[in-house]
Amino acid sequence: MPVINVANSDSLKWLDSHLAFMLSDRERLAFRQTGHVSDTLHCLKKSLTQIFLTFTGVYKPEAKIFALRTSEGGIFTLLFVRELRLDLDSQTIVADCFLLPIPFGIECPSAPPKVERILKNRAVMEINTAPSEQRTWMQLFSVISERCRKWEHTPNCEYKTRGTLLSLDTTIPPAFCSCGRGKDDASSFFKDMGLDDVSCFVTRAALGPLFAVPYLEDVGITAIDTAPNGCTSSKCASCGAQSEHLQVCSACKRQYYCSRACQRSDWKRHKPNCRAA
Repeated sequence: MPVINVANSDSLKWLDSHLAFMLSDRERLAFRQTGHVSDTLHCLKKSLTQIFLTFTGVYKPEAKIFALRTSEGGIFTLLFVRELRLDLDSQTIVADCFLLPIPFGIECPSAPPKVERILKNRAVMEINTAPSEQRTWMQLFSVISERCRKWEHTPNCEYKTRGTLLSLDTTIPPAFCSCGRGKDDASSFFKDMGLDDVSCFVTRAALGPLFAVPYLEDVGITAIDTAPNGCTSSKCASCGAQSEHLQVCSACKRQYYCSRACQRSDWKRHKPNCRAA
């Protein structure tokens, strides 16, 4: 798959429209009516949108590292995005990334102590997840790690010995086997970030969008709304969903949100770039 150049974020604004088709008309309407995302799959799609658009710089500030947090505040997985690739067969995008499961929050006996410093010293995008979304992420991890693997499962593979890795306690990964840990050469990628000792603990994965299925639900039938005051953005800067009544940031007048909750959750990301108009 060819690599997409993400150096110029202005040339990648088409991704916003492309990813909008992850939502069915039903999901878009439900968000309009309630003002929040409650459906598990919708929550996951919101998180995927944040990952793709933050890595490419469409959302500011840019980040290569994403920390998936539980509803209790602990981190259950770190996701490192190396490249964005063009999936020619499916006519979409794929994030070439690496997964590092973090059992019991950020205390991970199998991972180097440097992981804790990653969260303090590097640009990390934190993504809060609901309990049902956490379980869905873990089911997804096993799929996306299989999608790009070049290694073979070992005779001691956890899938064979335990049947499944997904525990009912969704705060305790991993949800995928350890056969691929450190198998793909990621040393140069992590070395560039000053994280040489992390590469042997990660598993490569191919993360793509989860589009709504048009033969099950209507997709794109409802016209895309436009934001007020002639704003060119029709999406909430936090969740990426469309709304008939977007609220503008009172300071910079450039970011729009569908609710106060989204504005509050996005403030940490938006604050460094928020300047009075």
